[in-house]
Amino acid sequence: MKKLSVFLMFCLAISTATMAQSGQLDSLFGTDGLVLLEFDDYARANAVAVQPDGNILVGGEVYKHVPFHDTDMLMLRYLPDGSLDTSFGQGGQVQTDLNNYESLHHIAVQPDGKIIAAGHESNRLLVCRYLHNGTPDLDFGDAGCRVAGFEVTYGGFALQPDGKILLAGYGFDPDTSTGLSQLVYRLDEWGNPDTSFANDGVAVTSFGDYTPISDLLLKPDGKILLNGLTTNNGVCSVTDIAVIQLMPDGSLDNGFGGGDGYALFDRDSLCDGSNISTLFSDGESVLLTGWTDTDSVENVPFLLKMTSEGALDTLFSNDGWSFIGDGFAYFDARDAIFLPNDKFLFAGTAVIVDTIWGSPTEVSRAMISRFLPNGSIDSTFGIQGSVLLNTDFTYPFDIWNSLTLGLDNSLFVVGGNDGSGKWFVLAKYKLDITSPTREQRATGSKIPLRIYPNPASTIATFSVQLPLPSPVRLELLDAFGRLVFTKQFPLQPSGIFSLQLELPASLPGGAYLAQLKGDGVTATTILLIAN
Repeated sequence: MKKLSVFLMFCLAISTATMAQSGQLDSLFGTDGLVLLEFDDYARANAVAVQPDGNILVGGEVYKHVPFHDTDMLMLRYLPDGSLDTSFGQGGQVQTDLNNYESLHHIAVQPDGKIIAAGHESNRLLVCRYLHNGTPDLDFGDAGCRVAGFEVTYGGFALQPDGKILLAGYGFDPDTSTGLSQLVYRLDEWGNPDTSFANDGVAVTSFGDYTPISDLLLKPDGKILLNGLTTNNGVCSVTDIAVIQLMPDGSLDNGFGGGDGYALFDRDSLCDGSNISTLFSDGESVLLTGWTDTDSVENVPFLLKMTSEGALDTLFSNDGWSFIGDGFAYFDARDAIFLPNDKFLFAGTAVIVDTIWGSPTEVSRAMISRFLPNGSIDSTFGIQGSVLLNTDFTYPFDIWNSLTLGLDNSLFVVGGNDGSGKWFVLAKYKLDITSPTREQRATGSKIPLRIYPNPASTIATFSVQLPLPSPVRLELLDAFGRLVFTKQFPLQPSGIFSLQLELPASLPGGAYLAQLKGDGVTATTILLIAN
């Protein structure tokens, strides 16, 4: 899978001692902000998640020699100070071996505290669920795991508010075993194929001769967005950015893109592709990142803002596109996340020129960059918008693979070293996320609250973007302003908070004011109940 390359306008080795407060390693975490774990052989950290109690989950893959030469899924849990949580699994680690090549790509924590780990087993999609202490949830799938019965490359994951699980991939149609297709596989909350979704749990689309999936994004209205690249003849000069949108039931969304569920973006008929999709805080617009080739330079990075209908948002940067520099080094982004006020972070690796082994050499440094809502780099972060990390390993090929926000205005990032390939690296950075003032806590900042379906009869899903970690309370008020329903939720991480709620049978049909309140946030809209 081709990754985003962001050309930087500088070539610097940055010392953490010179960083500003925002983008500085938290010296109280681990050892000077870092936790390094070395293995005897190949290991790679791909995913990170923060639990409501502040513990940190890190996952990836580790190579082993016995009884077979293959890789296992590996997940570790750290306490908020960076020490290993020995109450988790076996001494802080959970290793899952299905006697094949397993790898963990995403981690999600359910509201009940159970842990979802998604990835692949050889060339099949894989999901496992664990209890809070790391033991397999034997009620899920087959003894805690579910392996897809068809072969595809891994392309993304999402956890629905109702506990159902979405996985994306690219491979042959499971029914015919022919024709390369884009696939979305949905499991129910017990890890079984959800037969109510598409064709016995698998949605299949066949777009272009070659259209691999790079990412999956679940939108607040339940629609499913896939992105990547497409070509009709394998020639790079006609490769376009491809975006596919499905309805919640797995059918193509005919109101998206050109009216057929597909949107294509082409920059000057050159080689284009996209590898990351992230939802703006309005709950509708989507940020795509990727690369494009020019006549003189390959892999020029871009940011693209797309409307909910699959069109370019021409109010963003230059007609919807933003290009990041034209220097002599580049940034290969592996993950992205939004912050309050629609600033966003990328994490990956930067290739710079440094004196290694006695001569100028291109080396990779793990890197984070922050951008403003208009797509320009945020120079107030780190040094000129970026933070480089040099782990001083023997092989200078450091990389970040995943990032997430902590509960204390912080950022957690995981990765490793692609040279030696034997390290799990976890870092904690400070961020200058401003906490709400007392006045803001009292009045709340108005952000969209979305409900679907609306009108609703028995079940409705409420969705809102939380700019900061916060407890959440849902309230329903009748036409006379009387509080008729309330439900409280403990501390939730920043990002999209979604709740599927069974509406009280005691509520008569009519209009209700729905309010979802958090720390410095009040989101309101009208809920129509049809009885």
